[in-house]
Amino acid sequence: MPPGRFFAALCLTALAACGKSGQVQSFDGSIEDRVKFIAQGVNLLVPRKLDNDVSLIGARADGRALELKFDTTLKGSMDVSAQELSKLFRPQICENNGYRSVIDHGGVVRIAIVRSNTGEALPTFGIATCG
Repeated sequence: MPPGRFFAALCLTALAACGKSGQVQSFDGSIEDRVKFIAQGVNLLVPRKLDNDVSLIGARADGRALELKFDTTLKGSMDVSAQELSKLFRPQICENNGYRSVIDHGGVVRIAIVRSNTGEALPTFGIATCG
């Protein structure tokens, strides 16, 4: 799978993880409680195999951060910076009501991608603003 298709696939999986419409129920708790709530919802849907090479494998609440964890078995060079990854993911994350609610309430959506066939981790990055 070419890198562009890989990143597009990851973005689509991330969006699907919060539900078909990307909407979350009304939530009046703290940002930490909101992050836990969304992480629990995502974890009900995983592992979620997108294709033969990419899976959403979990979500974790870490204080004000929602971490989405992906696994890939793609081969070849994936020399990409956290800044480049953030630019690719920001539009999709910010369009999703669930993830946007974390950001709008002072949280961050963090993306972690691991290549299970090599153990290599791509740069982890966070999205804390939409604009």
